[in-house]
Amino acid sequence: MAGEHYGSMINGDATQPPLASSVQEENSNSIFRELQPTPSIELRQNHAVSTSSSKVLARKRWNLTDADWMAQKERIYDLFIRKNLTLDETMSIMKEKWGFNASPKLFKDKLKVWGYAKYRKKNIIQKNLREAKSWQELETEIVAGIRKVEMDPILKAHSGMTASASDKENDSAAFQSSYHANSGKGDHAKPHGKCWSPFKMCARSQAVKQMAERDYGNAITNLQAALTGLQFLSAPPQAYVRSTAWSLSDAYVRTGDLGMADAVINWISATYIHDKGLWNPETLDHYLRVIDWLLESRRVHDGKCLGFMFYLACRDRYGPQQTIRIACNKYVENQMAEPPDKSVFDLLSRKSDDPIEVRQQLRLAKLWSTAGIEGIEEMLQSMVAVYNSYAAKSKSLGIFARCALIRHYVIMGSHDAATKECKESRDLLAAFIREFTLSELRDMLLLSRELAALHLQNQDPDRAKRVLTWTADTLQTLILVPSKLGDNSENTIRIAVGGVMPGYGLSGHTVCLYGV
Repeated sequence: MAGEHYGSMINGDATQPPLASSVQEENSNSIFRELQPTPSIELRQNHAVSTSSSKVLARKRWNLTDADWMAQKERIYDLFIRKNLTLDETMSIMKEKWGFNASPKLFKDKLKVWGYAKYRKKNIIQKNLREAKSWQELETEIVAGIRKVEMDPILKAHSGMTASASDKENDSAAFQSSYHANSGKGDHAKPHGKCWSPFKMCARSQAVKQMAERDYGNAITNLQAALTGLQFLSAPPQAYVRSTAWSLSDAYVRTGDLGMADAVINWISATYIHDKGLWNPETLDHYLRVIDWLLESRRVHDGKCLGFMFYLACRDRYGPQQTIRIACNKYVENQMAEPPDKSVFDLLSRKSDDPIEVRQQLRLAKLWSTAGIEGIEEMLQSMVAVYNSYAAKSKSLGIFARCALIRHYVIMGSHDAATKECKESRDLLAAFIREFTLSELRDMLLLSRELAALHLQNQDPDRAKRVLTWTADTLQTLILVPSKLGDNSENTIRIAVGGVMPGYGLSGHTVCLYGV
Protein backbone atom coordinates (compact mmCIF):
# COMPACT_ATOMS: atom_id res chain seq x y z
CA MET A 1 0.00 0.00 0.00
CA ALA A 2 2.95 2.27 0.59
CA GLY A 3 4.12 1.93 -3.01
CA GLU A 4 6.07 4.34 -5.13
CA HIS A 5 3.12 6.64 -5.78
CA TYR A 6 2.17 6.93 -2.12
CA GLY A 7 5.83 7.62 -1.42
CA SER A 8 5.58 10.71 -3.62
CA MET A 9 2.48 11.81 -1.68
CA ILE A 10 4.20 11.41 1.66
CA ASN A 11 7.60 12.81 0.69
CA GLY A 12 6.14 15.80 -1.15
CA ASP A 13 7.99 15.30 -4.45
CA ALA A 14 8.29 18.78 -5.93
CA THR A 15 9.62 17.94 -9.41
CA GLN A 16 6.63 18.35 -11.69
CA PRO A 17 6.07 18.52 -15.49
CA PRO A 18 4.56 21.76 -16.85
CA LEU A 19 0.81 22.17 -16.66
CA ALA A 20 -1.15 21.59 -19.85
CA SER A 21 -1.82 24.79 -21.76
CA SER A 22 -5.57 24.15 -21.80
CA VAL A 23 -5.64 24.13 -18.00
CA GLN A 24 -3.57 27.31 -17.88
CA GLU A 25 -5.92 29.03 -20.29
CA GLU A 26 -8.95 27.87 -18.32
CA ASN A 27 -7.57 29.18 -15.03
CA SER A 28 -6.46 32.46 -16.54
CA ASN A 29 -9.35 33.29 -18.83
CA SER A 30 -12.26 32.13 -16.70
CA ILE A 31 -11.27 34.26 -13.71
CA PHE A 32 -9.74 37.35 -15.22
CA ARG A 33 -11.60 37.85 -18.49
CA GLU A 34 -13.91 40.40 -16.85
CA LEU A 35 -11.39 42.12 -14.62
CA GLN A 36 -10.62 45.11 -16.83
CA PRO A 37 -12.40 48.19 -15.45
CA THR A 38 -14.50 50.30 -17.80
CA PRO A 39 -15.42 53.94 -17.34
CA SER A 40 -18.84 54.51 -15.86
CA ILE A 41 -19.31 57.96 -17.38
CA GLU A 42 -19.47 58.39 -21.11
CA LEU A 43 -17.95 61.41 -22.78
CA ARG A 44 -20.51 64.07 -23.49
CA GLN A 45 -21.27 64.29 -27.13
CA ASN A 46 -20.42 67.96 -27.54
CA HIS A 47 -16.97 67.70 -29.09
CA ALA A 48 -17.74 66.68 -32.66
CA VAL A 49 -15.08 67.90 -35.08
CA SER A 50 -16.12 71.07 -36.80
CA THR A 51 -15.51 71.48 -40.51
CA SER A 52 -15.65 75.27 -40.51
CA SER A 53 -12.12 76.25 -39.48
CA SER A 54 -9.11 75.19 -37.44
CA LYS A 55 -9.75 78.03 -34.97
CA VAL A 56 -13.16 76.62 -34.08
CA LEU A 57 -11.54 73.20 -33.59
CA ALA A 58 -8.90 74.72 -31.33
CA ARG A 59 -11.52 76.44 -29.20
CA LYS A 60 -13.50 73.19 -28.85
CA ARG A 61 -10.57 71.07 -27.77
CA TRP A 62 -9.68 73.59 -25.07
CA ASN A 63 -13.25 73.62 -23.79
CA LEU A 64 -12.99 70.38 -21.74
CA THR A 65 -14.36 70.09 -18.22
CA ASP A 66 -13.01 67.94 -15.38
CA ALA A 67 -15.94 65.56 -15.92
CA ASP A 68 -14.86 65.08 -19.56
CA TRP A 69 -11.34 64.17 -18.50
CA MET A 70 -12.49 61.83 -15.72
CA ALA A 71 -14.81 60.03 -18.15
CA GLN A 72 -11.78 59.19 -20.32
CA LYS A 73 -9.25 58.62 -17.54
CA GLU A 74 -9.33 54.81 -17.74
CA ARG A 75 -9.00 54.84 -21.54
CA ILE A 76 -6.03 57.19 -21.37
CA TYR A 77 -4.43 55.04 -18.68
CA ASP A 78 -4.95 51.90 -20.76
CA LEU A 79 -3.33 53.44 -23.84
CA PHE A 80 -0.56 55.49 -22.26
CA ILE A 81 0.46 53.22 -19.36
CA ARG A 82 -0.76 49.65 -19.94
CA LYS A 83 -0.10 49.58 -23.71
CA ASN A 84 2.89 51.91 -23.33
CA LEU A 85 1.96 54.11 -26.32
CA THR A 86 3.54 57.48 -26.93
CA LEU A 87 1.67 60.68 -26.16
CA ASP A 88 1.06 61.36 -29.87
CA GLU A 89 -0.29 57.84 -30.41
CA THR A 90 -2.54 58.15 -27.37
CA MET A 91 -3.90 61.52 -28.52
CA SER A 92 -4.52 60.21 -32.04
CA ILE A 93 -6.47 57.15 -30.87
CA MET A 94 -8.51 59.19 -28.40
CA LYS A 95 -9.44 61.61 -31.18
CA GLU A 96 -10.27 58.98 -33.83
CA LYS A 97 -12.18 56.48 -31.67
CA TRP A 98 -13.91 58.66 -29.10
CA GLY A 99 -13.76 62.18 -30.55
CA PHE A 100 -11.70 63.37 -27.58
CA ASN A 101 -9.51 66.21 -28.82
CA ALA A 102 -7.11 68.18 -26.63
CA SER A 103 -3.78 69.91 -27.06
CA PRO A 104 -0.49 68.19 -26.12
CA LYS A 105 0.00 70.72 -23.31
CA LEU A 106 -3.40 69.89 -21.81
CA PHE A 107 -2.62 66.18 -22.02
CA LYS A 108 0.79 66.64 -20.36
CA ASP A 109 -0.67 68.77 -17.57
CA LYS A 110 -3.44 66.26 -16.87
CA LEU A 111 -1.04 63.26 -16.97
CA LYS A 112 1.19 65.03 -14.47
CA VAL A 113 -1.76 65.67 -12.14
CA TRP A 114 -2.82 62.01 -12.36
CA GLY A 115 0.74 60.77 -11.81
CA TYR A 116 0.82 59.00 -15.18
CA ALA A 117 4.46 59.92 -15.78
CA LYS A 118 7.01 57.93 -17.76
CA TYR A 119 10.58 58.26 -16.61
CA ARG A 120 12.86 56.62 -19.15
CA LYS A 121 16.28 57.82 -18.04
CA LYS A 122 18.22 54.79 -16.89
CA ASN A 123 19.50 56.28 -13.61
CA ILE A 124 15.94 57.31 -12.62
CA ILE A 125 14.64 53.83 -13.48
CA GLN A 126 17.35 52.21 -11.36
CA LYS A 127 16.45 54.44 -8.42
CA ASN A 128 12.72 53.69 -8.78
CA LEU A 129 13.48 49.99 -9.06
CA ARG A 130 15.50 49.96 -5.83
CA GLU A 131 12.78 51.85 -3.99
CA ALA A 132 9.99 49.66 -5.38
CA LYS A 133 11.77 46.49 -4.23
CA SER A 134 11.95 47.86 -0.70
CA TRP A 135 8.21 48.67 -0.82
CA GLN A 136 7.02 45.14 -1.58
CA GLU A 137 4.07 44.05 0.57
CA LEU A 138 3.97 47.36 2.49
CA GLU A 139 0.58 49.04 2.81
CA THR A 140 1.41 52.46 4.22
CA GLU A 141 0.50 56.07 3.59
CA ILE A 142 3.81 56.50 1.77
CA VAL A 143 2.93 53.73 -0.63
CA ALA A 144 -0.54 55.17 -1.21
CA GLY A 145 0.87 58.59 -2.02
CA ILE A 146 3.62 57.74 -4.52
CA ARG A 147 3.46 58.34 -8.25
CA LYS A 148 1.83 55.70 -10.42
CA VAL A 149 4.74 54.48 -12.53
CA GLU A 150 4.37 51.21 -14.43
CA MET A 151 7.73 49.47 -14.12
CA ASP A 152 7.36 46.39 -16.32
CA PRO A 153 7.40 48.12 -19.76
CA ILE A 154 10.39 50.19 -18.65
CA LEU A 155 12.28 47.17 -17.34
CA LYS A 156 11.90 45.50 -20.73
CA ALA A 157 13.54 48.55 -22.30
CA HIS A 158 16.54 48.09 -19.98
CA SER A 159 17.12 44.35 -20.28
CA GLY A 160 20.31 44.58 -18.24
CA MET A 161 18.25 45.15 -15.10
CA THR A 162 16.12 42.01 -15.47
CA ALA A 163 17.17 38.50 -14.58
CA SER A 164 18.90 36.55 -17.32
CA ALA A 165 17.45 33.35 -18.74
CA SER A 166 20.10 31.31 -16.93
CA ASP A 167 19.20 32.98 -13.62
CA LYS A 168 15.54 32.08 -14.15
CA GLU A 169 16.45 28.47 -14.95
CA ASN A 170 18.61 28.25 -11.83
CA ASP A 171 15.82 29.67 -9.68
CA SER A 172 13.33 27.24 -11.23
CA ALA A 173 15.66 24.30 -10.61
CA ALA A 174 16.08 25.36 -6.99
CA PHE A 175 12.33 25.42 -6.52
CA GLN A 176 11.93 21.90 -7.90
CA SER A 177 15.07 20.21 -6.58
CA SER A 178 13.87 19.01 -3.18
CA TYR A 179 11.45 19.40 -0.31
CA HIS A 180 14.02 21.49 1.56
CA ALA A 181 14.41 23.90 -1.35
CA ASN A 182 10.65 24.32 -1.52
CA SER A 183 10.28 24.82 2.21
CA GLY A 184 13.19 27.21 2.49
CA LYS A 185 12.32 29.46 -0.42
CA GLY A 186 8.64 28.99 -1.02
CA ASP A 187 6.69 32.12 -1.87
CA HIS A 188 9.46 34.38 -0.56
CA ALA A 189 11.99 33.60 -3.29
CA LYS A 190 13.48 36.33 -5.47
CA PRO A 191 10.89 37.47 -8.04
CA HIS A 192 13.25 37.07 -11.02
CA GLY A 193 14.49 40.67 -11.07
CA LYS A 194 11.03 42.21 -11.35
CA CYS A 195 9.13 44.21 -8.79
CA TRP A 196 5.62 45.13 -7.80
CA SER A 197 4.96 48.43 -9.53
CA PRO A 198 3.91 51.43 -7.40
CA PHE A 199 0.58 51.65 -9.25
CA LYS A 200 -0.36 48.11 -8.24
CA MET A 201 0.68 48.80 -4.66
CA CYS A 202 -1.49 51.93 -4.68
CA ALA A 203 -4.46 49.95 -6.00
CA ARG A 204 -4.09 47.32 -3.29
CA SER A 205 -3.58 49.86 -0.51
CA GLN A 206 -6.69 51.71 -1.62
CA ALA A 207 -8.63 48.44 -1.72
CA VAL A 208 -7.60 47.57 1.86
CA LYS A 209 -8.85 50.97 3.01
CA GLN A 210 -12.13 50.49 1.11
CA MET A 211 -12.61 47.03 2.65
CA ALA A 212 -12.28 48.58 6.10
CA GLU A 213 -14.88 51.17 5.11
CA ARG A 214 -17.20 48.44 3.73
CA ASP A 215 -16.94 49.92 0.23
CA TYR A 216 -16.73 46.42 -1.26
CA GLY A 217 -17.65 47.31 -4.84
CA ASN A 218 -14.75 49.72 -5.32
CA ALA A 219 -12.46 47.42 -3.32
CA ILE A 220 -13.19 44.60 -5.77
CA THR A 221 -12.46 46.88 -8.73
CA ASN A 222 -9.09 47.92 -7.28
CA LEU A 223 -8.14 44.36 -6.33
CA GLN A 224 -9.10 43.13 -9.80
CA ALA A 225 -6.92 45.80 -11.39
CA ALA A 226 -3.98 44.93 -9.13
CA LEU A 227 -4.36 41.17 -9.60
CA THR A 228 -4.78 41.40 -13.38
CA GLY A 229 -1.39 43.05 -13.60
CA LEU A 230 0.25 40.98 -10.87
CA GLN A 231 -0.67 37.45 -11.95
CA PHE A 232 2.02 37.28 -14.64
CA LEU A 233 4.55 39.48 -12.83
CA SER A 234 6.63 36.66 -11.38
CA ALA A 235 7.09 32.96 -11.91
CA PRO A 236 6.11 31.29 -9.68
CA PRO A 237 3.61 33.77 -8.19
CA GLN A 238 4.99 35.51 -5.12
CA ALA A 239 3.29 35.76 -1.74
CA TYR A 240 1.96 39.25 -2.48
CA VAL A 241 0.23 37.99 -5.64
CA ARG A 242 -1.57 35.22 -3.78
CA SER A 243 -2.38 37.45 -0.81
CA THR A 244 -3.99 39.93 -3.23
CA ALA A 245 -6.07 37.07 -4.66
CA TRP A 246 -7.11 36.03 -1.14
CA SER A 247 -8.21 39.61 -0.44
CA LEU A 248 -10.26 39.59 -3.65
CA SER A 249 -11.99 36.33 -2.69
CA ASP A 250 -12.79 37.78 0.75
CA ALA A 251 -14.33 40.85 -0.90
CA TYR A 252 -16.51 38.61 -3.09
CA VAL A 253 -17.67 36.68 -0.02
CA ARG A 254 -18.71 39.91 1.68
CA THR A 255 -20.81 40.85 -1.35
CA GLY A 256 -22.39 37.36 -1.46
CA ASP A 257 -20.77 36.33 -4.76
CA LEU A 258 -19.53 32.88 -3.67
CA GLY A 259 -19.09 31.69 -7.25
CA MET A 260 -16.46 34.31 -8.03
CA ALA A 261 -14.85 33.83 -4.61
CA ASP A 262 -14.44 30.10 -5.29
CA ALA A 263 -13.13 30.83 -8.80
CA VAL A 264 -10.35 33.00 -7.38
CA ILE A 265 -9.43 30.38 -4.74
CA ASN A 266 -9.38 27.67 -7.43
CA TRP A 267 -6.99 29.86 -9.44
CA ILE A 268 -4.66 30.11 -6.43
CA SER A 269 -4.82 26.31 -6.03
CA ALA A 270 -3.97 25.86 -9.71
CA THR A 271 -0.85 28.04 -9.34
CA TYR A 272 0.37 25.88 -6.45
CA ILE A 273 -0.21 22.67 -8.40
CA HIS A 274 1.40 24.08 -11.54
CA ASP A 275 4.50 25.31 -9.70
CA LYS A 276 4.90 22.68 -6.97
CA GLY A 277 2.58 19.72 -7.55
CA LEU A 278 -0.41 18.38 -5.64
CA TRP A 279 1.58 16.50 -3.00
CA ASN A 280 4.05 19.26 -2.21
CA PRO A 281 3.91 20.32 1.49
CA GLU A 282 3.19 23.95 0.58
CA THR A 283 0.29 22.90 -1.64
CA LEU A 284 -1.24 20.80 1.14
CA ASP A 285 -0.81 23.71 3.58
CA HIS A 286 -2.66 25.90 1.08
CA TYR A 287 -5.59 23.46 0.93
CA LEU A 288 -5.73 23.37 4.74
CA ARG A 289 -6.07 27.14 4.65
CA VAL A 290 -8.86 26.81 2.07
CA ILE A 291 -10.76 24.40 4.34
CA ASP A 292 -10.38 26.78 7.30
CA TRP A 293 -11.63 29.61 5.07
CA LEU A 294 -14.70 27.55 4.14
CA LEU A 295 -15.42 26.69 7.77
CA GLU A 296 -15.05 30.33 8.84
CA SER A 297 -17.57 31.21 6.10
CA ARG A 298 -19.99 28.63 7.62
CA ARG A 299 -19.69 26.44 4.51
CA VAL A 300 -19.22 23.25 6.50
CA HIS A 301 -20.46 20.91 3.77
CA ASP A 302 -18.07 22.39 1.20
CA GLY A 303 -15.24 21.99 3.72
CA LYS A 304 -16.15 18.33 4.24
CA CYS A 305 -16.25 17.74 0.48
CA LEU A 306 -12.82 19.28 -0.04
CA GLY A 307 -11.32 17.16 2.74
CA PHE A 308 -12.98 14.04 1.31
CA MET A 309 -11.50 14.80 -2.12
CA PHE A 310 -8.03 14.30 -0.61
CA TYR A 311 -9.09 10.90 0.68
CA LEU A 312 -10.20 10.10 -2.89
CA ALA A 313 -6.92 11.52 -4.22
CA CYS A 314 -4.96 9.06 -2.07
CA ARG A 315 -7.30 6.16 -2.77
CA ASP A 316 -7.33 6.73 -6.54
CA ARG A 317 -3.64 7.69 -6.68
CA TYR A 318 -3.93 11.16 -8.18
CA GLY A 319 -0.92 12.37 -10.12
CA PRO A 320 1.02 15.48 -9.07
CA GLN A 321 -0.63 17.67 -11.71
CA GLN A 322 -4.26 16.77 -10.96
CA THR A 323 -6.20 19.72 -9.55
CA ILE A 324 -8.64 19.59 -6.64
CA ARG A 325 -11.23 22.37 -6.72
CA ILE A 326 -13.95 23.71 -4.46
CA ALA A 327 -16.82 21.83 -6.06
CA CYS A 328 -18.96 19.20 -4.36
CA ASN A 329 -20.30 17.38 -7.43
CA LYS A 330 -22.59 14.36 -7.60
CA TYR A 331 -19.69 11.90 -7.88
CA VAL A 332 -18.15 13.15 -4.62
CA GLU A 333 -21.56 13.08 -2.90
CA ASN A 334 -22.08 9.45 -3.95
CA GLN A 335 -18.59 8.44 -2.83
CA MET A 336 -19.13 10.04 0.58
CA ALA A 337 -22.13 7.75 1.07
CA GLU A 338 -20.05 4.62 0.30
CA PRO A 339 -18.05 2.68 2.94
CA PRO A 340 -14.39 3.83 2.88
CA ASP A 341 -11.44 1.70 1.85
CA LYS A 342 -9.81 1.14 5.25
CA SER A 343 -6.57 -0.01 3.61
CA VAL A 344 -5.96 3.62 2.59
CA PHE A 345 -5.72 4.48 6.30
CA ASP A 346 -2.45 2.51 6.43
CA LEU A 347 -0.89 5.47 4.65
CA LEU A 348 -1.23 7.52 7.84
CA SER A 349 -1.13 4.92 10.60
CA ARG A 350 2.26 3.41 9.79
CA LYS A 351 5.20 4.47 11.95
CA SER A 352 8.11 6.27 10.32
CA ASP A 353 11.51 7.62 11.37
CA ASP A 354 11.59 10.11 8.49
CA PRO A 355 10.62 13.57 9.86
CA ILE A 356 9.50 14.76 6.41
CA GLU A 357 7.19 11.76 6.02
CA VAL A 358 5.79 12.30 9.52
CA ARG A 359 4.96 15.95 8.75
CA GLN A 360 3.31 14.90 5.52
CA GLN A 361 1.20 12.33 7.38
CA LEU A 362 0.02 15.10 9.71
CA ARG A 363 -1.04 17.29 6.78
CA LEU A 364 -3.06 14.49 5.21
CA ALA A 365 -4.59 13.62 8.60
CA LYS A 366 -5.80 17.22 9.02
CA LEU A 367 -7.32 17.18 5.54
CA TRP A 368 -9.07 13.85 6.09
CA SER A 369 -10.25 14.84 9.58
CA THR A 370 -12.71 17.34 8.06
CA ALA A 371 -14.29 14.77 5.73
CA GLY A 372 -16.37 12.82 8.27
CA ILE A 373 -15.16 9.49 6.84
CA GLU A 374 -16.41 6.40 8.64
CA GLY A 375 -13.66 5.07 10.92
CA ILE A 376 -11.54 8.25 10.75
CA GLU A 377 -12.00 8.92 14.49
CA GLU A 378 -10.44 5.58 15.48
CA MET A 379 -7.63 6.12 12.98
CA LEU A 380 -6.85 9.58 14.40
CA GLN A 381 -6.91 8.24 17.98
CA SER A 382 -4.40 5.54 17.07
CA MET A 383 -2.34 8.19 15.30
CA VAL A 384 -2.22 10.26 18.51
CA ALA A 385 -0.92 7.21 20.38
CA VAL A 386 1.76 6.59 17.73
CA TYR A 387 2.88 10.22 17.69
CA ASN A 388 3.05 10.37 21.48
CA SER A 389 5.72 7.68 21.21
CA TYR A 390 7.84 10.20 19.28
CA ALA A 391 8.08 12.42 22.39
CA ALA A 392 11.78 11.65 22.86
CA LYS A 393 12.50 13.13 19.40
CA SER A 394 9.81 15.80 19.20
CA LYS A 395 7.32 16.76 21.89
CA SER A 396 5.22 18.75 19.43
CA LEU A 397 4.15 15.88 17.14
CA GLY A 398 1.69 14.36 19.62
CA ILE A 399 0.02 17.77 20.09
CA PHE A 400 -0.21 18.26 16.31
CA ALA A 401 -1.90 14.85 15.97
CA ARG A 402 -4.31 15.71 18.78
CA CYS A 403 -5.20 18.96 16.95
CA ALA A 404 -6.24 16.87 13.92
CA LEU A 405 -8.54 14.86 16.21
CA ILE A 406 -10.01 18.08 17.68
CA ARG A 407 -10.63 19.37 14.15
CA HIS A 408 -12.64 16.19 13.43
CA TYR A 409 -14.73 16.59 16.61
CA VAL A 410 -15.44 20.26 15.86
CA ILE A 411 -16.61 19.70 12.30
CA MET A 412 -18.77 16.74 13.39
CA GLY A 413 -20.39 18.84 16.13
CA SER A 414 -19.00 16.77 19.05
CA HIS A 415 -18.57 19.74 21.39
CA ASP A 416 -17.92 17.79 24.61
CA ALA A 417 -15.30 15.53 23.00
CA ALA A 418 -13.61 18.56 21.41
CA THR A 419 -13.58 20.41 24.75
CA LYS A 420 -11.97 17.42 26.49
CA GLU A 421 -9.24 17.10 23.84
CA CYS A 422 -8.68 20.87 23.89
CA LYS A 423 -7.96 20.71 27.64
CA GLU A 424 -5.49 17.84 27.13
CA SER A 425 -3.80 19.79 24.34
CA ARG A 426 -3.59 22.97 26.43
CA ASP A 427 -1.86 21.07 29.23
CA LEU A 428 0.61 19.52 26.78
CA LEU A 429 1.22 22.88 25.11
CA ALA A 430 1.86 24.56 28.47
CA ALA A 431 4.51 21.93 29.26
CA PHE A 432 5.99 22.29 25.77
CA ILE A 433 6.20 26.10 26.08
CA ARG A 434 8.18 25.75 29.32
CA GLU A 435 10.74 23.41 27.75
CA PHE A 436 11.00 24.17 24.03
CA THR A 437 14.37 24.87 22.38
CA LEU A 438 15.36 27.30 19.62
CA SER A 439 14.83 24.64 16.94
CA GLU A 440 11.26 24.16 18.24
CA LEU A 441 10.28 27.86 18.23
CA ARG A 442 8.41 27.57 14.93
CA ASP A 443 6.51 24.49 16.14
CA MET A 444 5.52 26.32 19.32
CA LEU A 445 4.11 29.23 17.29
CA LEU A 446 2.29 26.92 14.87
CA LEU A 447 0.73 24.96 17.73
CA SER A 448 -0.38 28.13 19.50
CA ARG A 449 -2.01 29.47 16.35
CA GLU A 450 -3.74 26.19 15.50
CA LEU A 451 -4.95 25.42 19.01
CA ALA A 452 -6.29 28.96 19.48
CA ALA A 453 -8.18 28.68 16.17
CA LEU A 454 -9.67 25.32 17.22
CA HIS A 455 -10.87 26.83 20.51
CA LEU A 456 -12.60 29.60 18.57
CA GLN A 457 -14.24 27.05 16.25
CA ASN A 458 -15.39 25.17 19.36
CA GLN A 459 -17.06 28.37 20.67
CA ASP A 460 -14.50 28.90 23.46
CA PRO A 461 -12.95 32.38 22.87
CA ASP A 462 -11.73 32.81 26.48
CA ARG A 463 -9.43 29.80 26.31
CA ALA A 464 -8.32 30.78 22.79
CA LYS A 465 -7.17 34.08 24.25
CA ARG A 466 -5.46 32.23 27.09
CA VAL A 467 -3.40 30.17 24.62
CA LEU A 468 -2.28 33.27 22.72
CA THR A 469 -1.51 35.09 25.96
CA TRP A 470 0.78 32.24 27.04
CA THR A 471 2.64 32.59 23.77
CA ALA A 472 2.90 36.38 24.06
CA ASP A 473 4.21 36.13 27.62
CA THR A 474 6.77 33.52 26.56
CA LEU A 475 8.05 35.66 23.69
CA GLN A 476 8.22 38.69 26.01
CA THR A 477 10.35 36.71 28.47
CA LEU A 478 12.65 35.48 25.70
CA ILE A 479 13.25 39.05 24.52
CA LEU A 480 14.03 40.35 28.01
CA VAL A 481 16.01 37.26 29.11
CA PRO A 482 17.62 36.01 25.90
CA SER A 483 19.59 33.13 27.44
CA LYS A 484 17.66 30.49 25.48
CA LEU A 485 17.86 32.10 22.03
CA GLY A 486 21.15 34.00 22.32
CA ASP A 487 22.02 37.68 21.96
CA ASN A 488 20.01 38.11 18.74
CA SER A 489 16.81 36.78 20.30
CA GLU A 490 14.56 39.69 19.28
CA ASN A 491 15.46 39.34 15.59
CA THR A 492 15.06 35.55 15.77
CA ILE A 493 11.58 35.93 17.27
CA ARG A 494 10.62 38.67 14.83
CA ILE A 495 11.45 36.45 11.84
CA ALA A 496 9.63 33.44 13.31
CA VAL A 497 6.54 35.43 14.28
CA GLY A 498 6.35 37.18 10.90
CA GLY A 499 6.43 33.86 9.06
CA VAL A 500 3.96 31.96 11.24
CA MET A 501 1.69 34.32 13.19
CA PRO A 502 1.06 37.64 11.45
CA GLY A 503 -1.50 38.35 14.19
CA TYR A 504 1.38 39.09 16.55
CA GLY A 505 3.48 42.22 16.41
CA LEU A 506 6.70 43.32 18.10
CA SER A 507 6.74 46.95 19.21
CA GLY A 508 10.10 47.86 20.72
CA HIS A 509 10.52 45.27 23.45
CA THR A 510 6.80 44.64 23.91
CA VAL A 511 4.88 41.76 22.37
CA CYS A 512 1.47 42.97 21.22
CA LEU A 513 -1.63 40.90 20.53
CA TYR A 514 -3.90 41.98 17.70
CA GLY A 515 -7.45 40.82 17.21
CA VAL A 516 -7.63 38.79 20.43
